[in-house]
Amino acid sequence: MSGANQPNLRRGCLMGLVILALFASGFMYWWFQVYSKFNPPEELKPYATRESSLSLIKSKAPAPDQSKRLTQEDIDFYVNSFDSLNSGWRIFDAAWDSTMVTRSPDNDEKFDPLDLDDLGVLFFRTNLYARQSLINYLNLLNRSWDEYQWTKRRVIAASGITQEEFTDTLRNFMVRHNFNIETENRQLASEDLFSKVREIQSGGIDSTEQALVAPFRTKLLTDGMHSLTQIEEQFYGESEDE
Repeated sequence: MSGANQPNLRRGCLMGLVILALFASGFMYWWFQVYSKFNPPEELKPYATRESSLSLIKSKAPAPDQSKRLTQEDIDFYVNSFDSLNSGWRIFDAAWDSTMVTRSPDNDEKFDPLDLDDLGVLFFRTNLYARQSLINYLNLLNRSWDEYQWTKRRVIAASGITQEEFTDTLRNFMVRHNFNIETENRQLASEDLFSKVREIQSGGIDSTEQALVAPFRTKLLTDGMHSLTQIEEQFYGESEDE
């Protein structure tokens, strides 16, 4: 999941690796095929960049101020966004299952998104589908991007989920899905997200917020996993520090 398989690695970084490999091999013809595959289809192009995506969100309300505390309504708003954020993965997962059905039981080849086959290209588009669905969800509720981000980070902060714990969750997920990725000695969970979470925690999360979030902790690590990978923030062509 560009977002899913390594949260800190944006799609632009992966594209850079692919380009370097192709140029080193001298296969210029293949680069044009790669470009055409990664180029989003028309219906997803508005969701490719940060600027174009955020322009589609109707509400521009700012994030709540620092004195605001989570309510049950806030938690429901964030948790209910998981269905939208998982839309891209459901499309990929259906294609994955179809591939596995036709695969020989003796074939234990791991999935590598950089193989650039149809499944790999679909994998890279999961963030576009997720963002499309999330923006529709925000517009339906007349909520802004800043309100969503504030709620997401504060819920995670109140849950007590750590960067190390989520890294283990991601590693186990990738092993189950037979991903071809080095999972040892790598911090898979987003430093960008969890640094913000730690900052919120240092400012104080009260016991009422913790109690409200506690029943959803397992859900955050399962249904909310793609949200925690920052799938909605994996914009086309952006590097991690942009």
